[in-house]
Amino acid sequence: MWNKLAWNRALWSKDYKQAKFLLWMLPVITFLFMGFSTYFSLLAIDDDTLKWRLADLEDGVYQLSAITNNEAMLRVALAIVVILLAALLIGGERRGSMNDFSFSLPYTRSELFFSKWKIGAVFLIASVLVNVLIDIGFTLASKFAPYLELGYYMKETGSMTIALLALFTFALVVGTFTGNWITQVVLTGIFSVFPFGFYFICTYGFMIHAPAVRAARWNIEDNPLFIFASNMSLGIHILDYTPLEHIYAWVPVVMILILLPLGAWIYERNKIENNGKMVIFPIIEPVLKWGVVVCCGLTGGMFFEGISYGDMNKAEYYTGFLLAAAAAYLVMRFVIRRRFRERS
Repeated sequence: MWNKLAWNRALWSKDYKQAKFLLWMLPVITFLFMGFSTYFSLLAIDDDTLKWRLADLEDGVYQLSAITNNEAMLRVALAIVVILLAALLIGGERRGSMNDFSFSLPYTRSELFFSKWKIGAVFLIASVLVNVLIDIGFTLASKFAPYLELGYYMKETGSMTIALLALFTFALVVGTFTGNWITQVVLTGIFSVFPFGFYFICTYGFMIHAPAVRAARWNIEDNPLFIFASNMSLGIHILDYTPLEHIYAWVPVVMILILLPLGAWIYERNKIENNGKMVIFPIIEPVLKWGVVVCCGLTGGMFFEGISYGDMNKAEYYTGFLLAAAAAYLVMRFVIRRRFRERS
């Protein structure tokens, strides 16, 4: 696998021309929420604001990163961009004859896949590294230099970058078995929070039927299954920082190591004649269809019972379950084999 990660100029050029707008959005967005934000928070402020911010930092009211970087918005914005980037690199090629052209090149499909991953990974990592240096430079040039937190960049920013790289890898893998970019984006969003979401809707269903579970529902965060499901969800790692000494902090790293060769393996077996469909492997169709039906039923039951009286009424829960499951079945029956294919 490692020799296929070597740089290939021709493939790099092809992928860059295809996705250059989104690739350059990565450093632009990172700069807006890091360097740009730091400059206006530390250097472009009046004397009164400077005095009370320095006083608060000296008193330990908050850390410097709390007033410089809008990390939550940065994580969300970059997550959206890397998902769209993966959809453009793989799902976008399934339009018209673009996929046929790529597969006709004198490279293996796994080399094509690794090339797409490399260009996204390089731009993502470089964007963060460059803007970390800009961020540090602005801080050192201000009167807040004594409060510079190098540990923040090594831990929070480092874990964010790894989680985003895992999300990008995951989105590419989803693209290897979906037939169009819309399905790729939607399924990436759903699967990135699936363990947490599935645990939540299943637990609510158990609450309806089991008094013991119902009585303990307010202690859900202490449940080992809840903790496991949350930390198995990439979306949670994107939105929240997990200390590096915690074992779950390494989940994104393990995902990258597993998903990268898996994605190349699936891409090697792509069936381009099914481009445009929801999924390109027929064996996945019934699994996806019935999975959507069950999850929509559980979600519908939870919402229908919740917006009524929230008194754990089984009749209301089953009414919502059946209505949502039936609607999902009809929709999936219509779209599962339908070909949504744009002409480039």
